[in-house]
Amino acid sequence: MTDVTNELMFELLKKMQSDMSAVRFDLQEIKRRITASEEAMAGVNRRLDRQDERLDRIERRLELRELAEPQHPFEHRCPSKRRAHVPQFRKERAVECRLEVADAG
Repeated sequence: MTDVTNELMFELLKKMQSDMSAVRFDLQEIKRRITASEEAMAGVNRRLDRQDERLDRIERRLELRELAEPQHPFEHRCPSKRRAHVPQFRKERAVECRLEVADAG
């Protein structure tokens, strides 16, 4: 009876070992695929970064920054001037800007 038990145990261990090697192989394949996906994503991110830099250069060259949304929450732009003004919470500045626009028009 001991021989049968040892043989059964040996067969079970062999089966477990083959299953473990299959799992190990599958795990290595999954790791390779994840690595390839991460490298592809890194490539896409590099391309997006280059496109973003290129768009920034184009905007600077065409002076499209003044059409962009204000970077500062209280920033406004006088159409008669190229640079942005940040008001000091005074009505005079807003009136001054309107007068400049009226004078220019």
